[in-house]
Amino acid sequence: MASTRKIPLSEAVGEIKAALQNTKNSTTGGDKPVRAITPSAIGDNQRVDWSRLTTIYPKRNEAPYRVHPGDLLLVLHQPLRMAVFEEPSPEERKLFAADERELPIIACGMMAILRPDKDGADSYYLNWQLSQAATMRDLTRLNSGTTLQFITMQSLKQLPIAIPDHGTQQRIRRVLEAQRRIELLQGRHRELMRYYLDSLAQNLIEGRTENPSGQNQ
Repeated sequence: MASTRKIPLSEAVGEIKAALQNTKNSTTGGDKPVRAITPSAIGDNQRVDWSRLTTIYPKRNEAPYRVHPGDLLLVLHQPLRMAVFEEPSPEERKLFAADERELPIIACGMMAILRPDKDGADSYYLNWQLSQAATMRDLTRLNSGTTLQFITMQSLKQLPIAIPDHGTQQRIRRVLEAQRRIELLQGRHRELMRYYLDSLAQNLIEGRTENPSGQNQ
């Protein structure tokens, strides 16, 4: 089977643009607040940490920096951190103050917004592909000469990337989604086990003989 041809990332997605730069002149002084996803809100688990969003008042028009479901957010620093933007769930929105829950959400800081189109690459596939060691080596080569391991928009756009047909991308996405579900279940199991052991230890300290489920030993 022939290998998938690599093309520049700029040809694989509909749009690549920089987030609103997080400088005092551009993020303060406006009259309309927005919620901002900054690099610190992109976790190593490739998810947006909703507790880390910040409220800013941009002077300039914030509309070009709004994020939409399916956008891939990349922190422009090596090693890459990234997350596919999904609308926060009702539970996640509870992390916002009541008067902030309906504010627009933008990307702000040293990040890029990748917006696939229907004929290009799937965001979740790109998320996986961009985290591969070979892709990172290509990006490092293109980005050589820069300081502090920051990634330039030019090198990002030129990055060669393999984009298989949509059917293959969707199959890879389903595998990744299954992996995430397993990881979530494993995380929940660890939380329950930690709660059980902590409760058991506390019962022993207090001289009780009940286990955390309330049954006598």
